[in-house]
Amino acid sequence: MRKARVLVFGSINADEIWDLPRFPHEHEKIDAHAVANTVGGTGANTSSWLAYYGHDVTLLGAVGDDRNGEWILRDLKSQGIHTKYIQRMRKTATNHAVCMVAGRTKRISRHRSVEFSKISWPREKISRLISHVDHVHIAAIESEMSQFIAAEAKSQGKTVSMEMNGRPMPSQRDFADLLFLNSIEYEQLFHQKLSTLTPKNFSTVLPKYNGTLVVTNGIQSIVAVNFEKRYALKVTKWTVIKDRTGAGDSFDAGFISSWLATQNIDEALALGSATSSECVKIYGGQAPHQGVKRKRWKSPISWRDISDRWKYIVGIPAGVALILSRPIVNYLFPGMPLTFQASISTLSDFVALTIGFEYLRRRRERKRSQHIAVIPFRALSHVANDVNRKIVATVTGVNLAALAVLEEDT
Repeated sequence: MRKARVLVFGSINADEIWDLPRFPHEHEKIDAHAVANTVGGTGANTSSWLAYYGHDVTLLGAVGDDRNGEWILRDLKSQGIHTKYIQRMRKTATNHAVCMVAGRTKRISRHRSVEFSKISWPREKISRLISHVDHVHIAAIESEMSQFIAAEAKSQGKTVSMEMNGRPMPSQRDFADLLFLNSIEYEQLFHQKLSTLTPKNFSTVLPKYNGTLVVTNGIQSIVAVNFEKRYALKVTKWTVIKDRTGAGDSFDAGFISSWLATQNIDEALALGSATSSECVKIYGGQAPHQGVKRKRWKSPISWRDISDRWKYIVGIPAGVALILSRPIVNYLFPGMPLTFQASISTLSDFVALTIGFEYLRRRRERKRSQHIAVIPFRALSHVANDVNRKIVATVTGVNLAALAVLEEDT
């Protein structure tokens, strides 16, 4: 199979999949079989499966500047998808979708913070990007930018495919070589039964002479029609259905992948059907990959950072003042040898604290996560009295009395 360079323009979501035994009734609480967090969105799902088949994929889209956006970008990069043209919207949350799955039925609720109608990319850069790809896929986006991308791709002689996803797209359909939708969308948008779709009435949907209309009919059949012929494929019965989320997106990727290589509709239908049958065996619409874990959220300014700064700003000057006060008292009252001893003890404790601060700072720079701060045993072995132990506990967060043994960390 020839590996093509593909540009995908579409949505990117953070999906949360809930596998339920059934949908709950009003005010009813039920336990889910499993909960999974995956990258989602029509554009991201199609890109994932195209990259799975070895194509060089560039995804054009947008995410927020939150932790979900960061996690999604890292996950897409781990699949080999180019994310250079994915915008990160400032002070905006990444689109989020909750997919409730019960057997073969699914219900999706989503929250959109990133609106493609409000996003603009420099058209010169997009034109140069299109010139370096072989195919452009517009995944369920209807905007001025999608209209420009479709027109620019055709002007440069590139092939174009579109996923309608319930949108009529009257101004964009003229540029499509491949047009994807399901049977419910076909009947609602064009007021025709799928059984009546033939090459004769095909032009009402896709006026383009060389275009092909592909309609999926659930788990029953798939129909493809152009001006020459009507193709039909009976879907093989799915033995395992874990989650149908993204099944249509994976079908699009499989069909496009085969069509770019051979231009054979029958082979493209077969690969698209096989791809969707693999997609429903896993949670989410992404192709199988190792993926990356989401990092725990960390505020830019946390209370821990503030306390660390307080240790440096307040703790060390207070220790220095304490050290200076001891010799002064010893000078004014030379007959108090205990004061001199106390000053020596305090000085040694301050040296130990300084070593501990430097150790903690270097550990933070190396990003070695620890739940408690551990200071080298040799630096603190002589901190004996309870008062100085309290100072150490306050400034460094280490309770020496609670730790029976401090191992030396080299």
